[in-house]
Amino acid sequence: MKASVVRADAPAGGEKIIVIEGLSKWYGEFQALKEVYASVNKGEVVVVIGPSGSGKSTLIRCINRLEKYQQGRIVVDGIEPDDQKIDQIRRETGMVFQSFNLFPHLTVLENVTLAPIRVRKWPRSQAGAGHVLSHQGRHPGAGQKVSGAALGWAAAARSDCSSADHGA
Repeated sequence: MKASVVRADAPAGGEKIIVIEGLSKWYGEFQALKEVYASVNKGEVVVVIGPSGSGKSTLIRCINRLEKYQQGRIVVDGIEPDDQKIDQIRRETGMVFQSFNLFPHLTVLENVTLAPIRVRKWPRSQAGAGHVLSHQGRHPGAGQKVSGAALGWAAAARSDCSSADHGA
């Protein structure tokens, strides 16, 4: 069974920010992705859904070049990611991992602001957390260590907070 791309609030005919053409990825003899074609318009919210093993995480990891693919082409904001340009792409790309990959020893707010502070070198006051917390509704546990109820919220807020639109 294949994964599917689900769109919400899709802008009509907008500027394409991500283009995937004929993407194929193998792990040895196993083909995880077979000639995937997809595009995402600027401002569009996209969810990749499908059963376990259908290639969802592999596709997203290829876009962010956490996985190398064997065939096809990916263009992100006019740039074809390669080893020299990937940092530029990653600074502008938010990604929520399946297991959230949050740091349990940090508070929710510290997890949310970690990337803007460390990667973008933004001061804490401009790291985007205030905007994200007020936009999504301040989570009651923002100053506490990450707990089960806060995992998904914190991971999504962290992804949103890293956007250039929310910082300095």
